[in-house]
Amino acid sequence: MVRREDALTGIAYVFFLASASYGQAVQTIVLAPVDLAATETAQVSIVSSASGYPGGTFLTTCQAAVSFHGADGSVLGTPATFTIGQLPQVFSTQLPYASVGANVGRAFVSAQIALTPGSFAVSALSPPIPPCAVSFSLSTYDTATGVTQELVVGEAAGTVEAVVGGASLLPCVGDIVLCNLYYQFSPSQVIVLPPVNLAASETVEIGIVSSAAGYSESPGACSGSIAFYGADGSVIGVPTAFNIDKRPLIFSAQLPYVATGANAPSRAVSAQIALTASPNTVAYLSATPPCVVAFSMKTFDTATGATHAFVTGQSTLPAANAAAAGVVPTVPEHRALPAPGHGLGK
Repeated sequence: MVRREDALTGIAYVFFLASASYGQAVQTIVLAPVDLAATETAQVSIVSSASGYPGGTFLTTCQAAVSFHGADGSVLGTPATFTIGQLPQVFSTQLPYASVGANVGRAFVSAQIALTPGSFAVSALSPPIPPCAVSFSLSTYDTATGVTQELVVGEAAGTVEAVVGGASLLPCVGDIVLCNLYYQFSPSQVIVLPPVNLAASETVEIGIVSSAAGYSESPGACSGSIAFYGADGSVIGVPTAFNIDKRPLIFSAQLPYVATGANAPSRAVSAQIALTASPNTVAYLSATPPCVVAFSMKTFDTATGATHAFVTGQSTLPAANAAAAGVVPTVPEHRALPAPGHGLGK
């Protein structure tokens, strides 16, 4: 059995080396093209996913430079630069159709996000949060109504995430002392969803269901909550609490536009799903996560219920289920990235 003191020393040393390996290299993300109609505006939104690393130490801010590009590769409009910290504030920049310079009914545009970590302080006390850990989206929306037409989403966590192994706490594999150290945080996993535009006629909804049935073994229940955030990073309304087990029960939370207090045609909002798994009383040797959910986020017309934008994902990637192949993971699994979504209506 590993002594707690030795475990703490080992963890601190590993994360010290990981922190020291960070550099200031620029990471450029090229987002998939969207089709921009003459009645629409394109928007890139970015939110920090630092809260997705429970118990981690925030090392540095991140400079995000956002630029739109036309079909010929030219830069459209004026690039925007943001300084992103650890708060769930949404940073957005827009490109109206008029800035494309096209004389047809619609035109392809893409966007690039260049992420540059700032100066950071090395930490050996807790898992470091990767520099430039952000969640982002590229959308097109009707300029007059604010209704989303197309949506592209993604997540970035710096250029050395593989070295750090993420700050993930789920699942914990191996020695009981190490596992209890990992599970000491509450929540033990946070999923930061990409920002979406919410029009005055819309409601945004998060739905979750236990996906334990998709695994050969299931360690049992866990608790969690769903919270919505405004563009300024403040919580909107009261988070919705839930408890899940092996049954495929669906839990959901909604946020209508009126609850945001906005008075513009649309408002950028984000959401987080927090999951809390209990510490294990025996060494965790299963290849199945102790708390796994499938989730979706969508915006829909409040009056008709018609879906406008849709994003799906899972708290732990299905690839983590190696039990069928007789393989047990040797490192904690990083939390899943939101799956690419799509907008309906085009």
